[in-house]
Amino acid sequence: MKSTIILKLLANLLLLLWSLSTQSILAQQALGKNLNLVERTQSQDSIRHWEHAWNYPFQVIAEAGSIDDHAILLENKEDNQGLAYLTQEIPVRVNHPQKWKVTARFKTVQMNGGVVDLYAVTQVDNQWIQYKALDSNRIHRDTSWIEMSLEIWIQERAKSLTFGLYLKGQGVFIVDYFELEEIAIILPWPQEVSSFQQEVLDTIMKHSLYQSILDSTKLIEDWHRYLAGNDKDTDGLNALSLVLRSIDNHSFHITKQTVESWENTSSNETEMTLCHGKHIDSTYAYIWMPGVNSGDSISLQYFAEHLQELIDSLDHSNMEGWILDIRNNTGGNCWPMLAGIGPILGKGTAGYFQYQDGMSTWGYQQGASFQDSIINCRIAQSSYTPIRSNPPVAVLISGQTGSSGEIVATAFKNRNASVLIGTKTAGYTTGNINFGLSDGSMIFLASSYYADRQKNVYKKGIDPDIEVVQDQLEDTQLMRAIEWLETRG
Repeated sequence: MKSTIILKLLANLLLLLWSLSTQSILAQQALGKNLNLVERTQSQDSIRHWEHAWNYPFQVIAEAGSIDDHAILLENKEDNQGLAYLTQEIPVRVNHPQKWKVTARFKTVQMNGGVVDLYAVTQVDNQWIQYKALDSNRIHRDTSWIEMSLEIWIQERAKSLTFGLYLKGQGVFIVDYFELEEIAIILPWPQEVSSFQQEVLDTIMKHSLYQSILDSTKLIEDWHRYLAGNDKDTDGLNALSLVLRSIDNHSFHITKQTVESWENTSSNETEMTLCHGKHIDSTYAYIWMPGVNSGDSISLQYFAEHLQELIDSLDHSNMEGWILDIRNNTGGNCWPMLAGIGPILGKGTAGYFQYQDGMSTWGYQQGASFQDSIINCRIAQSSYTPIRSNPPVAVLISGQTGSSGEIVATAFKNRNASVLIGTKTAGYTTGNINFGLSDGSMIFLASSYYADRQKNVYKKGIDPDIEVVQDQLEDTQLMRAIEWLETRG
């Protein structure tokens, strides 16, 4: 027993020494660029590698007590609501998850209504993961030097790190430096696998879309690393969520409390956001469709029924086409969306899920959405049949259209008399399957890719048929949809 304990202590000591040496190397390599905000040139001191925006005067000053006796001064004399940022983006590449600490040092002079926020954002694939200091520093009048820090995780798939300060208020901000450092993490040894971890691991290795390239040993090692580094949750992300996020950008974990709320949305006080619509020039109908974040069959049925009733109320004998707006549909549960929009989508197979071992069909039939032979959502009353069968439909999409919103886009992709207008979707084009766990929580695993009715598979978002970048002053995408419908008349 004593020899086992000694071996464990020696292993931990060696790991600590390795971590400290790695941290030292990282510090020597200067993770960021010009972190003290001052680079000496032949002519003057200057800011490089940093972006800064707002109308505040911006200058390098001599400042006692700061590193190099220099600092950056930013002054706003006009408006105490003035907002600015000082930010830098750097590429990152790690071979295992690392925890970093971001620190900024600043002070203020004659500040009125000042707020300082330290933030960091990592880019993992096409997903941005944001971290923010838990408490904003609210500043009044003068302050001495203040250090503000936050801890973040850098995952293997991370491509870049953006960090900096948001500054707000009337007065003078003096920013001294930023600092990036890796936090040494001592992993337990040996790494024992709990029954819960084994349960999750078995589910992942059986059902994940990426099962063939996953290393179960490494997943457990990373899980222990996250547990060791998470003495407190980082921005609400627990260790299992971080493990799932390291696999892909769509899988995730929710707690038992969140599961209970998700499965009982019909009894919650918060009202469900429903579709709404209107006529355009009396010959076209516009429908706005939000996401549906619910696993409650009562709520799902209600959403679908309300949408079919909306279609019924808008339809008339002179209807020449429909505009479906899913630009802000970030996803949720696709089945009520498909069951609700079914009358103008049309009956039959609308798309496929591409699994590792084959495809399954999904679509709409007689008031219900289905996958293969399974009905997932059905309205209670008789389904609505539009006056004009297979009507023209222009679907508005954007970079905010994600997940189940992208399933709706896929349903209309390559449908006769349909067009997708806008910009490329968010890229969460994987079908998630939810699995309940023994502790009452739940994981949602990306298990398939989306494919349209012609079996074209979408792995990184869906491109529009007609690309239109939205104008800030007018809805150019909607205008283009109307123009397209006019050509269908």
